[in-house]
Amino acid sequence: GKNEPLLDIQGGGRDLIFPHHFMTKVIAEEISNSTFASEYVHTGMLGYDGEKMSKSKGNLVFVNEILKSGVDPMVLRYALIKLPYSKDSMWESSLLDSAALEISKIRSALSKSEVAPTANIIDNMIIALSQNLDVDLALRHLLDWSEETLKGKSGGNVGTISRFIDSALGLAL
Repeated sequence: GKNEPLLDIQGGGRDLIFPHHFMTKVIAEEISNSTFASEYVHTGMLGYDGEKMSKSKGNLVFVNEILKSGVDPMVLRYALIKLPYSKDSMWESSLLDSAALEISKIRSALSKSEVAPTANIIDNMIIALSQNLDVDLALRHLLDWSEETLKGKSGGNVGTISRFIDSALGLAL
């Protein structure tokens, strides 16, 4: 039988499944007599103007260029993490516009001294993230909480939810 896997997770773009990841798996397992990876995770491709982004097409959109144009890094991160990781998506500048509006609402709620209850919202966000990293659903829960807060609901702890969204989503708002 084979020994313990060499890696817990092998991941990358789904365009790398064959031949790159397939050949890595075959070679590593032959050399080591171990399973290469316990799990495989592959991301969808990001396109622009209706086509896959690629160096050869010259249609790449660079993060550093977006940031140099003055976009808040958290707005860019928010726009990117909302896209489903395992499906192909198209990059559009309108994604930044909607992310900026949503972050503005969340930041307004986080600036309040009294906020809506946070325990259930955090539980709902954890459940969404545990369902194949459904970040979009987790953020919809956060937006619902923000709306409740802005309507005057109270009973929550702003520090707890702020730390959670930073640690779980990498959003320092």
